[in-house]
Amino acid sequence: MLRAIVIDDEKASISQFNKIAKQNSKVDLLGAFTNPLEGLMSIGTNKPNVVFLDINMPEMSGIYLAEQIIKLYPKTYIVFITAYDEYALKAFELNAMDYLLKPLTQERFCKCIDKIYQYDGKGTNVDNIHNLNYQFKESLKKLFIDNKDETILVKLDDIYYFEVMDKTVIIRTMPKTYTSSNSLKYFETKLQNSNFYRCHRSYLVNLDKVSRFICFSRNCYDVGFDDIKDTIPVSKSNIGVIQKILEY
Repeated sequence: MLRAIVIDDEKASISQFNKIAKQNSKVDLLGAFTNPLEGLMSIGTNKPNVVFLDINMPEMSGIYLAEQIIKLYPKTYIVFITAYDEYALKAFELNAMDYLLKPLTQERFCKCIDKIYQYDGKGTNVDNIHNLNYQFKESLKKLFIDNKDETILVKLDDIYYFEVMDKTVIIRTMPKTYTSSNSLKYFETKLQNSNFYRCHRSYLVNLDKVSRFICFSRNCYDVGFDDIKDTIPVSKSNIGVIQKILEY
C-alpha cells in the first residue's frame, strides 16, 4: 500500500482529495496539510512514498516545495495537483511529471496510483523539477533556509541581500544572518520574478530595501539601506542599470 500525504492550501481541495483517496484501497493517506512547512516536516515522521502537492500556493509554488522535498527525501515520488490548462500541462508531460487536474476525479486518481506502482520506489527526478522552473513563472514570498538542525521559512521582505563568501551564500536579514549551500545563481533564478537584482557577481540585492547610492568615483558605487549599516558594491556594468531601475 502506498503511504501518502497531500499539501494544498485550499481546505475544500483537501476535503475532496480525502474523499477520493479513501475510496482507493491501494492508498493510505497519512496526513493533509495546508501549511507547506508543516507538510515538509511531516515527511520525516510519516515517511510517505508519495506526496500530492498543489502547484499554486500563496507563499510559494509547489515546484519550489517539491525541490525541497526531493533534496531531503530523494526517494519520494511527487504528484502535482493543478488547475493549469492543457497547454501548460505539456510541460509536466515533457518532464515525465505526474499530475492530477482539478477538479479531481476518482478515475484519474486511480490511474495515477497505478502509474506510481510502476516506478517501484525510484522517486521523482530532481532535474525534471528544476526544468519546470523555466516553464512556469514562480511566485515566492518565502524561502526555505537550512538553519543548523532545522529548516525554516524566511520572508523575502526580511531579506536585504545575498552574498557569496568562500563558496557559501550568506543571507542577510535584520535580526539574523543565514548561510546556504545553494549557489547565488540558484537564488537569482528563484527570485527572477521578485524585486531582487544581481548588482555584482557576488551580490544579489533586494531592491525594495535599497535607500541610497554611495558614490566613491565615477565608476565606483555602493548601495546602502536605511535599517542596517551594511553597504554592498555595484559592478561597473550594472551602475546605469540599477540607477535606472531605482530612478536615481
